[in-house]
Amino acid sequence: MTAREIDQLNPALADRYRIERELGRGGMATVYLAHDIKHGRDVAIKVLHPDLGAALGGDRFQREINTTAKLQHPHILPLLDSGDADGLLYYVMPLVTGETLRARLEREKQLPIDEAIRIARESADALGYAHGLGIVHRDIKPENILLQNGHALVADFGIALALQSAGSARSTQTGLSLGTPSYMSPEQAMGERIIDARSDVYALGAMTYEMLAGEPPFTGPSAQAIVAKVISGEAAPIATLRKSVPPHVAAAVHVALEKLPADRFATAAEFASALGNHSFTNASTSNRSRDVAATAQRTRLRDPIVVGLGAATLVLAAALAFVTQRPPATVDPFPVRTEISGAVVSNTALTAGVSSTLAPRGSAVMSDDGHSVIYLGPSAVGAGTVLYLRRLDQLTAREISGTTNPASPVFSPDGHWVAFVAGRRKIVKVPLDGEGPVTIADVPDNGGIDWAPRGEIVLGFGVMEGLKGLGRVSADGGGTIRPFTQINSARKELSHEWPRVLADGNNVLFSIWYGAPETSEIGIASLNDGKVTPLGVIGARALGVVGGQLVYVRFDGMAMSVPFDIEHRLVTGTPTQVQDSIRIVDASGGDAGAFLTHAGGLVFSRGALNRRLVWVDRHGVARPGLAEQHEFEFVRIAPSGRQVAVTVSTGAKSDIWLLDVTTGALTPLTSSGTARNPVWSADGKRILFVSTQGGRSAFWWQPADGSGPAVKAADTPHNAWNIDLAPDERTTVFNAIYDGTFNVETFVLDSTHARHDVSASPTAIEALGRFSPDGRLIAYMSDESGRPEIYVRSFPDGGGRIQVSSSGGTRPVWGRDGKTLYFRQGAQGTLLVNRGTGTAMVAATLTRNPGLGVTARQTLFDGPYDREFDVSADGSAFLMIETTGSNMTLVAIPNWVTELRRLTTKSKR
Repeated sequence: MTAREIDQLNPALADRYRIERELGRGGMATVYLAHDIKHGRDVAIKVLHPDLGAALGGDRFQREINTTAKLQHPHILPLLDSGDADGLLYYVMPLVTGETLRARLEREKQLPIDEAIRIARESADALGYAHGLGIVHRDIKPENILLQNGHALVADFGIALALQSAGSARSTQTGLSLGTPSYMSPEQAMGERIIDARSDVYALGAMTYEMLAGEPPFTGPSAQAIVAKVISGEAAPIATLRKSVPPHVAAAVHVALEKLPADRFATAAEFASALGNHSFTNASTSNRSRDVAATAQRTRLRDPIVVGLGAATLVLAAALAFVTQRPPATVDPFPVRTEISGAVVSNTALTAGVSSTLAPRGSAVMSDDGHSVIYLGPSAVGAGTVLYLRRLDQLTAREISGTTNPASPVFSPDGHWVAFVAGRRKIVKVPLDGEGPVTIADVPDNGGIDWAPRGEIVLGFGVMEGLKGLGRVSADGGGTIRPFTQINSARKELSHEWPRVLADGNNVLFSIWYGAPETSEIGIASLNDGKVTPLGVIGARALGVVGGQLVYVRFDGMAMSVPFDIEHRLVTGTPTQVQDSIRIVDASGGDAGAFLTHAGGLVFSRGALNRRLVWVDRHGVARPGLAEQHEFEFVRIAPSGRQVAVTVSTGAKSDIWLLDVTTGALTPLTSSGTARNPVWSADGKRILFVSTQGGRSAFWWQPADGSGPAVKAADTPHNAWNIDLAPDERTTVFNAIYDGTFNVETFVLDSTHARHDVSASPTAIEALGRFSPDGRLIAYMSDESGRPEIYVRSFPDGGGRIQVSSSGGTRPVWGRDGKTLYFRQGAQGTLLVNRGTGTAMVAATLTRNPGLGVTARQTLFDGPYDREFDVSADGSAFLMIETTGSNMTLVAIPNWVTELRRLTTKSKR
């Protein structure tokens, strides 16, 4: 029969596939190894047995299999092709290099508990996705679960859907049945016509039972005997077969195996959630388990060997029974706080003066069990930032190798990996056991990530108004980012950011970006269908849902909680403040430095960096520019040289302040809390800056003497950052993100609002544009060569581009003579923000005659200064920003849910 099928298949498929050999044969189909001629790859072709094919019919099979082709999920084996080869119905799947779950069970009998739970949850995630599309598998069993790199792939949705749609009559007429007795639900075994998703939940429960116990819940000498037990028998409690199975896992499995569909979990997602919920119990299951266990115990106690163990063992058993049967405490545990500040790092030689510089910076994440925290901090052995792992039962932190310049870290669902956004351009994962990093995907910017239990990363593309929803990509790496949500332009949505996958593994909270973090709205969507529901809650970032409370952080750093009905996606009460003083890591995008576990553990960042202004001469000799220390950014010296405009951050807010160089007085100029990037007009009477005070990013003019309020100059075409102003005081240049990358763009502030791309490579980061004093040249940074370099291009014609730096460079600043271009040489730290130390100051001399060129480069000095700087009119001194320390700390509260419960209960009184 096999040879005849191959002889029949090969001529019919000769233009597309070459059949190599048989891989396996089952009750419904034969699987062949084949070579895909067009794409040059090996595939698996599953051919239905002729009698089954005749029962279905070619037209019906093809019509229904087309629906199966729409199943796109990381834990569902995809369908590549299908057809009718001279009467033989077939479909084509990727060739999986692993093995079936059945093969592994035959080899090992029982799986490690954590692996069994992970495989069950991944399979449940796949089933939940299919159920959401109205597709019931009807034949879940170990033979249909493929294991690739340890992860589950559910196969054979094609046969299930085709048979289901063809109807039971044809199947009965040919003597065919769908389902395997040991995994059939009772209603399926009794031949009921209407089978829903709960039948798959039963089968998954039976399969999970076998992975844990080493055998299915019901076995017998014949199919009829097994079916009889499925309908009327009781499965032995897992605890009697394997004592190490956690009680909540055993309870979840037995609920999935309930005889009546109404007594089971309603969805596969509920089953998956219960497997991961250590507090899950089921009273009837527990009682039944105790009854069966007691009977088994009485039988064992009659054994003389057991009796001979002696009185001491019996006393110990009684003591243990007393402990395990005591009712749980009715008083909530006290919410203990742990502060992580100037960290001591293990296996690293540090002086006492250095330890304070290793204070956490920005994002942190807590493990689901509340035992560990991963946080961002300065590298102990070099420039830039890295991730640290700190177990809360230890006093030292460990640097995680391979985590250079990270942001938005997240634990994997199994707790063995950490994923993060590296350098704002790549999603990377690193195992916590010390192996090397793995690149998952390239991204245009960091809009937050989270790791879903179904084995994929959910991501935002950055809040720079890219008109994008959330994306999703396989956590295995090497995959293509696929759309998840879509923005609603009718609601003036600009993007979706900062995703947080909820405990059910399906629903995702995120921020709907309208142009400013103070106007962002919390939304929710399902991974099954991507349907977006705005919740009407104004918040910069959602943290999660715990105990029926939606917890989120506002732009001002306040954490809020509001009652939330997740089933109906509905806010059912008024917000309550539950935490304050949370640091906003990215004030322009609303990234809050806080993380909430599904069990209610909280870790958040607070405090600020200590920075000072320093004057440095061309030889590197420094003198204080101001005695006070603040979180300074974006310094600009006035044309007169007597004043300096500087951005000062205070918590979640930032404003423009003026420094009097002569007296040292520092005075606030703006008060909106959203101002950044000051630029002086040519006469020094006005300052142009960017603010979101009107609800989205815009240019604003402010009189430098404070004689009047700020006036909006124009709305920005994109979220402007690192702006500069031409001498005509009409044309601006700034960073902009669109088409998936950073670009340098000009924009005219008059009524024409003309915009022009200075440099817009689809693959490179281009940013930090600065006009020459005469406005005829623009200097900027680009990493198109593989590292950041400084380029100069003529303006407005855009011709005559030259590369100015030769060994890397960033932050170009023109000298007042228009012939000298200063920049920082070195590539440490993130390219687009004011961080990074140890970069040299370089002065490049340019000529324009006969053409644009570089005649000299001179390294002036090096030092531990942040990249942002400005230069005096005569070029003799540089105003630098130096980070001297930090009072930033992390606060970790593993059982914060206790405090949340107290605060929300109090607010109801």
